Amino acid sequence: MENNPTTAEVVGRDHVRLADGERDCVLVRATWKHGTANTVCTMCIDPAAALILRDVAESNDENTVTRMVKTTTFISYESNPTFSARYF
Repeated sequence: MENNPTTAEVVGRDHVRLADGERDCVLVRATWKHGTANTVCTMCIDPAAALILRDVAESNDENTVTRMVKTTTFISYESNPTFSARYF
């Protein structure tokens, strides 16, 4: 997404089920308007870890009546992973 959304606001709370259990998150919604296209991005952010656990991007074009929805949900993550030297 681009910087400088038209609007950005906290719209509620939700949760995401990760491999190690459920995590509470804050829902933040941002919108953008570009000509006839509208985009809404709703992120479920874990405030304790400062991570986006779910991201839903929705866009539609008023002229073509095209609508797109893309959802990305993480089910696990690792902080500060260690990698073998052979990977570098």
